[in-house]
Amino acid sequence: MKKKQKKAARRLPRLPPWVLPLGAFAVMAVVPWILMSEPASAPAASGGTAPTAEQWTPLVSKQHGFQVSLPAPARYLTPPGAGDIDSMWVATHPGGTFMVRVTRCPEKLCTQVPDTILESTSKSAREELGGTLSSERRVEVPCPHGTCPGLEFNATSQQGLRVSARLFVTHDKVFQLLGTQNSDSDELFRKVVDSFSFL
Repeated sequence: MKKKQKKAARRLPRLPPWVLPLGAFAVMAVVPWILMSEPASAPAASGGTAPTAEQWTPLVSKQHGFQVSLPAPARYLTPPGAGDIDSMWVATHPGGTFMVRVTRCPEKLCTQVPDTILESTSKSAREELGGTLSSERRVEVPCPHGTCPGLEFNATSQQGLRVSARLFVTHDKVFQLLGTQNSDSDELFRKVVDSFSFL
């Protein structure tokens, strides 16, 4: 009997520690530690001013069927073995830190209660930041089969950084585009959002 229990235990999937329960299903929480810190500073150029030129780099994921441009080369920070459940890329630029995250979602959950997913994900992000919400609005995002429900918000973190986010739900995935910027402008984030498209 004990052997059977041990064998069954081995079959259980090893989920990342940031899984957020939502009813009978699970959706990934949103804000990783890297977005909580201030964006890295670039080395000063001659004359004492830091370079601000972006190195716009395409990020293409055939696995999740999307492409997007980021102001710096992205690092793939997904834990080993979790790529089919939760994938994350982060690009760090002197003007900010930007994250793209894709989380698989049960189709029944994604199609029947997308608003619940968006509200829960947004709330988790803001609570993790511990900052102040500036604005929030619903959006419709072009998807392969029409439009997908989405939500955008702007906030200020406890570190004083401007945080911008766009979250949207397809039939089987939750997409998150987040950025922290050390200025009052969300220009870089808007460029990231506008560059996103499905393959």
